[in-house]
Amino acid sequence: MLQQRVVITGLGVVAPNGIGKEAFWQAQLEGLSGVRTIRRFDTSRYDTHIGGEINDFDPLGYFDPHELKKIDRSNMYAIAAAQMALQDSKVDLAHENRERFGSSIGNALGGVDYVDKEIDVLRDKGPRWGSPYLAIAFFSCGTNGLLSIRFGLKGPVMTMCNGNTSGSDAIGAAYRTIRSGRADMMLAGATEAPLVPLFVGSMSKDGFLSKRNEDPESALRPFDPTADGMVLGEGAALLVLESLEHATARGAHIYAEVAGYASGSSAFDVLRPEPNGKGLVSTMKRALLEAGISADDIPVVHSQGLSMRDHDLMEARCLWELFGNSPASPAVTAVSSWTGNSLGGLGAMQAASSALMIDQRAVPGLANTLAAPEVYPLKLQSRTEKNKHVRAVLQTAYCFMGKSSVLIFKEVVS
Repeated sequence: MLQQRVVITGLGVVAPNGIGKEAFWQAQLEGLSGVRTIRRFDTSRYDTHIGGEINDFDPLGYFDPHELKKIDRSNMYAIAAAQMALQDSKVDLAHENRERFGSSIGNALGGVDYVDKEIDVLRDKGPRWGSPYLAIAFFSCGTNGLLSIRFGLKGPVMTMCNGNTSGSDAIGAAYRTIRSGRADMMLAGATEAPLVPLFVGSMSKDGFLSKRNEDPESALRPFDPTADGMVLGEGAALLVLESLEHATARGAHIYAEVAGYASGSSAFDVLRPEPNGKGLVSTMKRALLEAGISADDIPVVHSQGLSMRDHDLMEARCLWELFGNSPASPAVTAVSSWTGNSLGGLGAMQAASSALMIDQRAVPGLANTLAAPEVYPLKLQSRTEKNKHVRAVLQTAYCFMGKSSVLIFKEVVS
């Protein structure tokens, strides 16, 4: 069977540095950080007081008040981003075969915000006061069910729960579904709302989070030797994916093509990254092979860039092995330096930004990065570069326990 080409025709984003595609993109171009002091709960007992917290999201713009009692914050972000993406794609759902329109959503934690509050209710008031909607709000697959019902999508439904690679894996799974002809369109992306006392407190105690509390916007510094840890973020990004044939037939605007995807594991350690990064290198090579392009065809790498020194050093070593230090080596950037690490949601935010780089012909710079690791001097994107022909973007994702996923996006050429 002929493999379908898959393109992106709609983008919706709820991020700490911008609600909506335009605000999210403009914030990156202007270097506006979404990292700030957490206001949602008291962090005074923790070493870390900062996060990529969303403060300007109004759920009443998307939900009736009675609905808000039934869903988690991560569900809210996803449904709002999905609505934006569908509107952006200008798809007329009434005239689509919804049995060939599915959804693929990633998250790492599910509805931990809802659970955190329910624990307090059960402890203080007893079980008869517990919410009957806990399963809907907490389960990782809940967001997919809510999306399908809200928009009447009856096609393939997939939930990816793979830590930091969840968003990339959800988009990769949707891409494969359309490519194989099993669907015409898919809502694909991820959501996460991990800024809760339990999770922030735990990761702070374990030493994973930055302690630059007095200057939150300077905390994230991917690949820089002075980085002291990541910053947790939250939010969602949803993309409308469809076959090129379907998009062309309805005259849709095309941001970029999803050209390749691969996932794998280093099978090395639960917490420590594989020092030589062979697992990530292998995943990048397989994604390039599927896309039918070489490393020389990649002008931009959209790195995960967590601002964790051992992980950043591993990623830098992998990029160095694949691309080297030739004059044509790609620029390296990371949206995580402006939004924080939204765990399962990050890969989808990266993907939205990657598509916009190709469509808008611009590459946002990194935040606060002063220098690349000396042993692997990458070409870090220090500031926004406009009027740049971005033919393709290689996007990395990796997480604890050695998982890695890579997406390749490229401009659509006939």
